Parts: sequence; structure tokens; C-alpha cells
Amino acid sequence: KKEFLADKLWSVPWPFDKDTAPYSIAARKAKAQKPQFPTEAKISVNPDPAGAGLTLQFPYANDPDSVEIYKIEISHQEADGSWVVFTRQDIGADFYLPPQQRPGQQTHTFNAGYFAAGKTYRFLVTPVDFFGNEGVSLQAEATVPSMEQGEVIYETSQPMQDLQFLSGLSGGKPLPLVDGFYHHQSGNARLVLPENVWAGPAKTRFRFTIDMQMKQPGPGQWTIVLRNPTPLTNANARIYTPPGESGLQRYVIDFRKRNENYDYYFLIREGDAGFVQFKYVKIEKFP
Repeated sequence: KKEFLADKLWSVPWPFDKDTAPYSIAARKAKAQKPQFPTEAKISVNPDPAGAGLTLQFPYANDPDSVEIYKIEISHQEADGSWVVFTRQDIGADFYLPPQQRPGQQTHTFNAGYFAAGKTYRFLVTPVDFFGNEGVSLQAEATVPSMEQGEVIYETSQPMQDLQFLSGLSGGKPLPLVDGFYHHQSGNARLVLPENVWAGPAKTRFRFTIDMQMKQPGPGQWTIVLRNPTPLTNANARIYTPPGESGLQRYVIDFRKRNENYDYYFLIREGDAGFVQFKYVKIEKFP
């Protein structure tokens, strides 16, 4: 037998008082060191030669208790010069790998659907520990070269007027509007897309782009997918929305349809009750 002991043993005061408990989440969060990138750390922004997207690469942040996620935000510049975040993605750190198997760099690729050729974007990467403490961010700017584009099958800047947002997986009623936002009661709700936008044989490649804004008062997060109703089949892995008030968020789903007869709607499900507003929808088809 071999016994493993920590360098410093845990000691719980007695009698126990939950308000001053030294190992409570609140107490440990307050004492935890914030994750920190190395002094010379930089974000490398690498466009795909074929125009399929951009790949970010950056070194690990240091944290004695490990980094849980890296929060990546992309901003575009408005006419007045201000920068506005339009998408956020949280990527898991490599804490689960043995140290000798960690590559030492994080990489993450964004599809071309997030960008417009010739525009300059700002990338912000923030390390976050298991308690939610955020370290100092890395920042980079890059002008995007030519990006891959498909045939535009459908596009609207007024999806709130042009498309129905219905409760449930079938049938259902339009969700109520509150101050310009749909009130989503949790469960399933779907944005119904026009007929024939998914026309094409099996393995036809499509790209679905949607801009939306969400207000989720509770801690829960929604998941979003493109779903074919019969049989129930998703076009993509589940995407988790950020909690709270998201601001503008763009999501891009690039996929090949599995069956000629599949006809997808955009599904929001799980999580808690909240509010959602759709700003823009585009569907592209590729040869």
C-alpha cells in the first residue's frame, strides 16, 4: 500500500459555520489566483488558404488550479469607430490531459461565415478558471482576406417579420413578443425556414448563418441546432448559448445534409425561460 498526502492537509474548523467555511466555493474563488498568460504571449491569426475560415493560435495561460475555458470574442468596427462584439465562443482547455500530452498551444477555427472579406476584426481571448475568475485578455486585430462564399439560397435582415417562431417540435403556436423579443418559456421552440431552401441531393453542403440576441435571467444555457423533423436528426452538434444578456451573437452551421428529403428548422431547446430576438438569417449552398 502507498498513501498519497497533499503538501498541505485540509483542515475544517469546528464547530462548522457555513458562512465562514474556508473551502466553500465563494471562499476558494476569492483566494484563487487568476489565470495569466505568459508575458510575451500573442494571438496568431491564420487564414485558411482556401478561404474556409480563420484559425487562432495562442499559448496556454498559467494557473495553479488549471484553466477551465478560454473565452473568445470577435468584434467588428462600426462606422463611428467603436468596436462591437458579435460572437463569443468558449473553448475547453486541455486540463484533462496528462501534462506530457498537452501541446502547449490552443487552437480554434472560425468558419468563413463569421467574416466579410476586406474587413478588420478584433479578437479577444480571456482565460477563465474553474471558479469563473477571468485573467487579463490577449488581443489581436486582423484584416480578413477573401473568404469562401456559396450561392445565397435565402437571406433576410428581418427574420422577426419574415419567419415564424413556434413552440414545440411540430404544430405549436407563435411565441409571445415582449419589448421586441420572443418570450421563450424553455423547452423546445423552432424558427421555421422557407420551403425548398434545403433542396439538393444527399451530401449537398450548406452553410446556415444566424445573428441573434438573448436574455437568459437564470443560470441555464440554451442549446441550438438545425433539426430535421422526421426522423429527428440534427445537422450539427449542439451549440451552447452564453448565459445572461448575450448582446449580438452570430452562429454559423456548416454541414452536409444526410438525406435528400431532409428539411431543417432552427431549434432552441433546454435551459431556462428567457428572451430571444433574431436579427439576420442567411442560407448558402455549395457545389
